[in-house]
Amino acid sequence: MDYTIGPVWQNVDAALEQELVDFWIAEKVFATEGPARARAGEVVCVGRAPDGKIAGVCSVVPRILPRLRERMYYYRSYVRAADRKQGLALQLLKSVKEPLQAFQAALPKPRVIGIVLEIENRAVATYHNEAFWRLTGYTFIGYSPRGFDMRVQYFDGARLQRLRPAAGGAGAGAAARPRGGAARRRPG
Repeated sequence: MDYTIGPVWQNVDAALEQELVDFWIAEKVFATEGPARARAGEVVCVGRAPDGKIAGVCSVVPRILPRLRERMYYYRSYVRAADRKQGLALQLLKSVKEPLQAFQAALPKPRVIGIVLEIENRAVATYHNEAFWRLTGYTFIGYSPRGFDMRVQYFDGARLQRLRPAAGGAGAGAAARPRGGAARRRPG
């Protein structure tokens, strides 16, 4: 199926916000509108089916990744069930870097140096077990506290910020988790 991927980072108007909320509620990603509205402001790209309806989205939230002690965008995506296994998730993943990198490059001092993702789908992690994914540019860096493969991609020319470790050591892991704790799935 031919999908259209549109970058919307920092450009979600009221109409698109409502469309995203309706999409997530219909897909039972969120039970109420509040969390869906909050997530709408974090959407980077929207994937649309040929009929123009939203088929998938990806979003990010900045987090300090404890193992790197660097601020990264924590990537999340959601593709509706009818559009899975059609390559849309891969298209979204490949489309996310450009708008985020451009946004950071336009800042007087970039605050985020790249993108990190957890591969929650065990079948994907098992089948695509290369340390470096040439197709997407993501590199394996180990396992998350929940046991999922973690991969990163840095922005071109990114400089390390060398952030200080969080006090308390073990509690620092919470900084890398998205809002809402350890949800079973990470909707886009």
